[in-house]
Amino acid sequence: MKAIIVQFNGNIPNESALLDDLLTCLRNRSDAECGNITILDDKDVADALIRLTVTPTVVVTETKNPKLSQLEIFCKDLIAKVGATSLKPSNIHNQDVLAFLLKNRDQYKEIVAEIAKVDNTIVYAKHRAILNKYDLAKLPHLLRDINPILKLYEYGK
Repeated sequence: MKAIIVQFNGNIPNESALLDDLLTCLRNRSDAECGNITILDDKDVADALIRLTVTPTVVVTETKNPKLSQLEIFCKDLIAKVGATSLKPSNIHNQDVLAFLLKNRDQYKEIVAEIAKVDNTIVYAKHRAILNKYDLAKLPHLLRDINPILKLYEYGK
């Protein structure tokens, strides 16, 4: 299907004569079977354009951050090996966490460095949400406090 849209301003004194002339011209100059010619007023044109216009759908996709999935895996492993924070006094839990980190230093070096960077800015909102989910919200502070002694991660990376 094809359509020809002619836009003009003004009145049409004899609509049926104009339509006949347009149909005749179209039949003589194309091999198309002429269907329907309709004269539309401003409102009809606006409605037709709105119906025919394809509004682009803006899809906001989250970029997948591999560090977040690594953080999730780390948290699960930590809880599986050390246990939940709520099951032990915090000082005992912190000792167990540090022992786990020392034992698995090479495996988790990058994610530990990332966790240590977590602060209250919007940049780390998703990181904080994951840490909170596993009741590990205090882990970034713990890592920053003990790193000068244990060197679990390198500064600036």
